[in-house]
Amino acid sequence: MKTHIFYKKRVIFVNFLSFLIICKNTFQLFLHINSSNYYIKAGNLCFAHLYTLFIFYTRATFMHEIISINRRI
Repeated sequence: MKTHIFYKKRVIFVNFLSFLIICKNTFQLFLHINSSNYYIKAGNLCFAHLYTLFIFYTRATFMHEIISINRRI
């Protein structure tokens, strides 16, 4: 049961961290809207989307691990 709680906390922490990073990137994107540097805007948006996909992948992996741990118990 301890491993189950540990994974749950880890999933929550990773999701929260990803939310903060996506917020930071979106804020940076809005800061750069007034500037003429299109590449910075596109790069920030691309990074935010890639990080979101990465988080969904890790969340699915963690959930799979939690399910397999519960089946063993």
